[in-house]
Formats: sequence, structure tokens, C-alpha cells
Amino acid sequence: MEINVFSYGDSNDLNTWSNVPFLFTRALERAGVKVNRVNLNVNTPALRKIATIYDAVRWKLHKGNEYTFLRSRVYTWLVDRRIRQTVKRHAGSDFNLFLTASWTDRHSGIPNVHFFDWTFRMLKERYNQKCSRAERRYIRYEERIIADAHTVLPMFPVTYERLLADCPGANIHYLNRNMVNDVEDLDFQSLRRTIGSRPDNILFIGDRKYLEGARMLVKAFAALRRDMPGLGLHIVGLDAGDFADPLPEGVVCHGRLSKGDDTQRKEYYRLLRESRVFCNPTPLWGGYSSTVEAMYYGLPIVVSPYADFVKEFGEDIDFGEYARDSDPRSLAASLRRVITSADYTRMCDNAHAHVADYTWDAYVKCFLECICRDEVTR
Repeated sequence: MEINVFSYGDSNDLNTWSNVPFLFTRALERAGVKVNRVNLNVNTPALRKIATIYDAVRWKLHKGNEYTFLRSRVYTWLVDRRIRQTVKRHAGSDFNLFLTASWTDRHSGIPNVHFFDWTFRMLKERYNQKCSRAERRYIRYEERIIADAHTVLPMFPVTYERLLADCPGANIHYLNRNMVNDVEDLDFQSLRRTIGSRPDNILFIGDRKYLEGARMLVKAFAALRRDMPGLGLHIVGLDAGDFADPLPEGVVCHGRLSKGDDTQRKEYYRLLRESRVFCNPTPLWGGYSSTVEAMYYGLPIVVSPYADFVKEFGEDIDFGEYARDSDPRSLAASLRRVITSADYTRMCDNAHAHVADYTWDAYVKCFLECICRDEVTR
């Protein structure tokens, strides 16, 4: 089988879209698929300058604007040109796989498969923003892509259910599993022997989108440390300068740690191995990918009960707690219960067990079965 894989960013780079294109294409290759990688980032220095001005003007005209230059008709035309060139060069390919719902191939007879996390409509609703005329047009454009696709495979069950309502008649599947973006080939049984000696560290992973949750966690940590002086808080993805106030003693900001850099990757996985609990209490969206990777490493979690996570793992979890109130005192109480729990080892085992089969190889096996079955039945 031969598949053209289109991603925004280089799929040979671990840093592209939370490691997804890198791990997806590697798993396809391990399954015997010939992969033709296509980077849909066609920006040049001149285009980046245009984009900066374009986005600034649109933000001034429409507060809450998400219709950036990357979604403009000009950029879509540039991407479309690259897609045309690719499908002409690889005309014998069996499928096009787009790791996005933003672009598609309208020029060849190669079946288009789309894999993504959520749609532009869902993004606007998540931020509770009104749509401008351009954004409404873009929603219609994206939903036409979904309607015309050979197969649509959303990452999350909530996205799947929403697409069934927004795009009736589209060929949409959810494969009843997600993926852990682990690049270390974890031996959990070996790791499990060290669980009892883990230091009392709380681990947070997230960029500036999760700053609200990070700030709440810092306040909860300060309250906990009054009678837990050995407690530490490690924050990955943010710097001390991202916080308005000085950070309390015991907080370490590591900034962004790239899995593509050997030293930074080792530090990232050291923190996963040597923390006692993972916490991202940001409301609405708590960083799914980093959460399930922490679970894979046997870390109990304290996260907000956002819809996608609850749909996947249930209203009540046996591997941590939900931070149901956006309140530092309530968050501190949840963290204390997890850290000091007599059932801590059981929670670690449960966390890993829930995602143990969320490997990319297992996902790709289901993925290939699905798109091939669709090809036979259409």
C-alpha cells in the first residue's frame, strides 16, 4: 500500500503537532505502508510578514478572530498547488491521508482520508466566540471537505458525535481508541518497581493555552506546601516569566522540552518517571495528549472533567480525581488525597491499564482495516 500523508509541518520532525505526524507515519511504515510525506507549510519569510500584518488587521476588525492567514483563500490556493503537484507525482498512491480538516485533494481520483482532533466550528464554540462572515464561510468550506471525504477519522469521541450532527451523510468513524505519543518504548513492569520511591512531585505539562490552569495549580501548591514542605511542582511548557507574580519556593519551570532534542527528551521522561501525580486543571480542555502519556507512565491524574476525557474514561475514575471546581482550595484537597492515598499503587496500575493498548501500532492496524473496508464497500 502507498499513502500520501499531508501534514502542516514536517512529519519527520517530532515537534510537529504534538508528535502526531511523526509517530503516525512511522507506525504506517512499520505496518508495511510506503509513505510519501508532504509538508503543507508553504510559508516563506515574505509570507510570514504578510501573515503577521493580515492577522493583526483581522484581530483589530474582529475581536476573537481565529480566521488567520493560514485559513485565508490565498494560503489555501498555495497549499492546493502543492497538493496538485504531489498527487500528480504519486498518481499510483492508494490513499491521501490529511492530518487536518483544512485542506483536501480535489484533483485526482485518489481517496481522501482525514484525521484530526476537532473542527473550526468546534474551536469557535469552545472559545464561546461569535463568527465573522469569513469564519462562517470557512466553517462551510471545512464541512464540505468532511462531507466529500472517503473516510473521516476524528481523534475524540465527542468530535465524532458532533460531526455526525454537523455533517450528516459523511463517512465518519471513531475507532474506539486513542494514542499515547510515547517515544521511549516504555517497559512498565520495570518502571513499576520504582513507583514506591517516587518523590512528592506534581507534574504539569502545557503551553500558554493552559496558563489559567497553571496559575490555579500554583496557588493550590502554595497551600499544600505549608504542611508538605518536601512537595515540588514541575511545570513543563511555561517559563517563570509567564506568571504575573513570583513563584513560590519549590516550583521549577522547565520551559518547552522538545522530544526531538536528546537532552530535553531525557529530562521530559525523567519528570514523568519521577513525579507522583500529573495535574492540569485548565477548564474546557486539559491537554489530552500529555495526560494520557502521563497515565501510560503510571501517573495518577487530577484534571478538569472536560467532555472528551469524560467520554473516553467515564464520570468516575479510579486513577485519580477530577478537579470539578475551578478553585485552588478544592484542587489542593484533590491533590492531597491522591498523593497520600493508601491505594496509590493501585491508582498507578489503573492509570497505565486504561491506556496500555493506546499504542500507535494498534491504532494504525485499526486505521488500515477501516479505510480498506470502506474502499471495498463504497
